[in-house]
Amino acid sequence: MHKTVNTLIDQLKSHGVKERQAAIASLRASLSRDGVVAELDNSPKRLGWLALFQALFTAVLNEKSTATHGSKVCSRCKRESPRLRRLFRWLTERCVHQLTHKNVIKALLNHLVQTSSHQGKLFLPVALDYAKSYDVC
Repeated sequence: MHKTVNTLIDQLKSHGVKERQAAIASLRASLSRDGVVAELDNSPKRLGWLALFQALFTAVLNEKSTATHGSKVCSRCKRESPRLRRLFRWLTERCVHQLTHKNVIKALLNHLVQTSSHQGKLFLPVALDYAKSYDVC
């Protein structure tokens, strides 16, 4: 896996808004190159896509927590959430042909289903992007 992508994975898992924003901006640029997409899962254990999606899951869950528990959401968080959801959908569409391992698809589908609801209701901030991502899978 590219060192840059590993760094971005670490930044996506961060609790700091600035680090996640930087990762979101850089990740889309990095993964827009076909060579990076093709090589991402060529590690010996073939865990590149799983590691990347798990980092995105963490970032999305951090955003969901802020949106559902925070009484006052900062303006940077409001800008980050839509960018993160669009990145998630874009990445799913971009790499679905590369996702040949059941563990990655299963983790992705589980995340889409579990995160799409909150307190027994549809979680509207992610509903549209996640429905489109689910349709691609």
